[in-house]
Amino acid sequence: MKKFGMIVGLSLCLLSGSAMAARYNPHQYYNGMTQNNVLLGHVIAVQPVHGSTGAKNLGSVIGGIAGLALGNKVGHGAGKLLATVAGGIFGGIFGSRVEQHFAQQEVNQITIRLRDGRIIAVVEKEFNFAPGQQVQVIYSPGNRWGQSGTVRVLPL
Repeated sequence: MKKFGMIVGLSLCLLSGSAMAARYNPHQYYNGMTQNNVLLGHVIAVQPVHGSTGAKNLGSVIGGIAGLALGNKVGHGAGKLLATVAGGIFGGIFGSRVEQHFAQQEVNQITIRLRDGRIIAVVEKEFNFAPGQQVQVIYSPGNRWGQSGTVRVLPL
């Protein structure tokens, strides 16, 4: 029963974090499995904003394991099992929040006037842009099941 409780608790702590998001890298080949569209335009404004580097779920895993270990030291019998599972869940959530806090950084919101007249804003951390600079907006449209695509702004 003790091993079952540990397995359930560890599984729940791993599920409590968000799924790892795939990060698009325009300089990496993806085996021809993605479609990217390109729009051309020029930068009309650049504004620094707070952004996140993206959670890697390491905080959730470490927090969940620590929570499992601490929860396992509390109570006896069914209470111990409950404390172990709760410790894993809350440890995973706490670890995820700590990781998100430390992943914050300054990024740029780039406002772009596309050649077709539309204006879009994209958050980008890789490059520094200046108003008037010609850029290309590379995006994948996502899919019909509601998953959003990725967008990058690169110098032209």
